[in-house]
Amino acid sequence: MNRKSTVWLLATTAGVTLVCIIAIGLMVGAFYVTQKVRTAAIVSGSDEEQIRRVIEHESSTQPLNLSRDEYLGIEQVDIEGEWAVVEISARYKATDKAVPTGGGVIIARRVNGEWIAAFKGTERYVEWLQEVPGALILAEIEPLLR
Repeated sequence: MNRKSTVWLLATTAGVTLVCIIAIGLMVGAFYVTQKVRTAAIVSGSDEEQIRRVIEHESSTQPLNLSRDEYLGIEQVDIEGEWAVVEISARYKATDKAVPTGGGVIIARRVNGEWIAAFKGTERYVEWLQEVPGALILAEIEPLLR
């Protein structure tokens, strides 16, 4: 190989490498932006944001039966007055896809201006289940509540 060919080959390889690095960076950036947009669409508004934070905080102390490769995903938050029903699912960390074992429901209630979450299987959940407004208990989530 002559010197001109070697320089051209090195420049081309460097250029292709740079383009690949930029493309990967853009894909990673786009992934994080879409995750933030998706979360904002599901959980918007100050009450819903407070509920999400409470659930994320309290879920660390609850026995949720999640593997190390899973996280608790908040799918939908429905609020009526001082009550909220939150549909959740286990999601794979690597792919963000729902774990096929189904979902669950968390009940939240505003007490003295602060949202408190009640996880299924707790005494609070059983007590609150009797008081949740009927409008929040949709037919498709009723089996998940009980």
